[in-house]
Amino acid sequence: MSLSRILQNPELQASIKSEHEAKSAKIAEHFSDRISHICHAKNDIIVHDNLNEIDFQKMLDEEFFDFAAKHGNAISHIFL
Repeated sequence: MSLSRILQNPELQASIKSEHEAKSAKIAEHFSDRISHICHAKNDIIVHDNLNEIDFQKMLDEEFFDFAAKHGNAISHIFL
């Protein structure tokens, strides 16, 4: 489907926007669930991997940056 056709059709624009927002919401929910699981398991992770609080925070940061690298274009309109 051509970009000009999409731009000339408001219903098509709304449909595509809605689909994009749904995909973005699903991706954001997956990321939120992943971080939530990591945070719930924080004590086990710290003990098992011999981490301190700073190392644990670095691990969370890496999760975020990996997520952003993989899904950044799909969620660019979401403010985290």
